[in-house]
Amino acid sequence: MACEFCRSVFENGVALMVASMRLASSLPAYGRSRAVFIFVGVFFLAGAVQYAPAAFSDSSSSTPLYWRFQETDLEQVGPLRYVKDAVLLLFGAYWPFVVSRFPSAIHALFKYAVWFLAVLCFGLIAYVADTGFLPFVTAGLRWLLILHAAVGVAALALLGRSSAFSERFMVTMLIAICLFDLYPVLRQLGGASVANLAVIRLPGMFSNAGTAGYFSVACGILALISTKAGPGRCWSLAVLSLLIAATSGTRYAILANLLLMISSYSRSSSRAGLNLKVIRTYLLFFVIVPSALIGGVALIAFAGRDGLVDQQMAQGGRLANLLLVWDEIERADAFDVLFGRGIGVGTNTAQGIAAANQIDPLSVKWNILIDNTIVTTFLQLGLLGSVLVWVGVASMLWPLARKEAVPILIVIALGLITQNMFEQYFLMLAFALGLAVTRKSSFEVKSRPMLGAFDGNAPGLYSRSRAGRQLRRSNSV
Repeated sequence: MACEFCRSVFENGVALMVASMRLASSLPAYGRSRAVFIFVGVFFLAGAVQYAPAAFSDSSSSTPLYWRFQETDLEQVGPLRYVKDAVLLLFGAYWPFVVSRFPSAIHALFKYAVWFLAVLCFGLIAYVADTGFLPFVTAGLRWLLILHAAVGVAALALLGRSSAFSERFMVTMLIAICLFDLYPVLRQLGGASVANLAVIRLPGMFSNAGTAGYFSVACGILALISTKAGPGRCWSLAVLSLLIAATSGTRYAILANLLLMISSYSRSSSRAGLNLKVIRTYLLFFVIVPSALIGGVALIAFAGRDGLVDQQMAQGGRLANLLLVWDEIERADAFDVLFGRGIGVGTNTAQGIAAANQIDPLSVKWNILIDNTIVTTFLQLGLLGSVLVWVGVASMLWPLARKEAVPILIVIALGLITQNMFEQYFLMLAFALGLAVTRKSSFEVKSRPMLGAFDGNAPGLYSRSRAGRQLRRSNSV
């Protein structure tokens, strides 16, 4: 009976993916590009509400939970928690077929596929050599799927135009999610006196407060880039994002949202007239920036997260874990240093898998939760695999690095050293869409190629060359 059910699920899943691929081939180019913004909004909805039943159930009790929900509460959600993963899987199968219809992107798509498969093969070396803990493979495949989906979001955004409707839809969807999240946040905050809380880390309707903070950063990035949605919607989303960041108690989220809000104000000032630009510039440097710094320190202190050094040096802190990792590396053999312990080791998902298998996470060699993307990549893939990963990532980011993207790049740099960013699906999709949109906006003005990281030498979809006009006609048929 179980085998028949699994076979039915597999056949239906394959049929759904085939149908989505056929739909992709039938859509015109502009329809697919606009759908990227709608997809991001819908995916954020699926990722945000997956634990809403547990959050609202907990909020209705007199003793709400803080920082994170118990695993038993999360398991009661049922299949809803896997909706976002299914959406990512379908999108991961969908976008390469869309990009393959652009002749000038075929070469770059092939290079990306070779790089991605090479990373996967490096991550499996430890398991082939029987030195890794096999159940952790699923944890590694999960972050590779998130990375693959993020590349797809950037590719589709680069290959087409956005529309005012699609951006308004996405921003309105995110505002609704933030407002929906405020209800359990307020109930959790009202469950105990603020004065009796040493640290305020409220998860809202997310699995833990850290995820809530990362969601707020993603919303802040999308508010920054959605210029066609209107300033009212974007600033509303930015303010709500900062509020969620503050209640989550995530320092990274608070600082990142303040930086993005300053950047948004700076961009609006650059488009003003000369006299107004001078006034806004004065306000930016002498009022906005100092106020943001003071406000950031105040919000961090309000959340009880101001003891940065002491917290990081304590047991389980990032610096303490970093010293533990260094001690492990010093005692490791050459094989582990060169090839790592296999994809999935040291990730947040691996900790959950270890708990499900009723084993101590630290009993698996190098399975240390370090909250650092660079170190976690090394633990999984070793020195050689890490070089392969970061060379590939840098080659994709370099064409997208523009002056307008500096705030997003700063947020990315901060995220690399404060968390394992590859696991954060909200952040990865927001970073991808944000960098792609900022690059496309700058090149639309300069009439340069639009394919970005996928083929910087090929004629773009909106270039004014003869090849660009032929490309537009071929994709409109």
